[in-house]
Amino acid sequence: MAARKARKPKVERTVHQQISEIEHKERQRRGKISLVFAVIALLLNILIVPGIGSVIAGRIRSGIIQILLAVIGFFLWLTVMGNIAGIFMLIVAWVWALITGINIVKDSD
Repeated sequence: MAARKARKPKVERTVHQQISEIEHKERQRRGKISLVFAVIALLLNILIVPGIGSVIAGRIRSGIIQILLAVIGFFLWLTVMGNIAGIFMLIVAWVWALITGINIVKDSD
């Protein structure tokens, strides 16, 4: 005898979908930062080290990659053999951090 699968009533799925939508909206709302904080993150990305502002604003993965790219590029720039590659890595890190900082400002409240 084949066991029948218990089906959830349609009402439960609808309630579950509504709860999921509410949770999704709440996660999006919590992800927003103030405009002042976003501008500070942008300035940190431009003036200090690329990626610092991204990490502080909550974009941790891209911020850490930007920091690593900038640090490796800086140390390559100091060597004779990696001078050109280091400068290229630094420029890429700063441009990426600038774009991320601008996006943080655009996404702020």
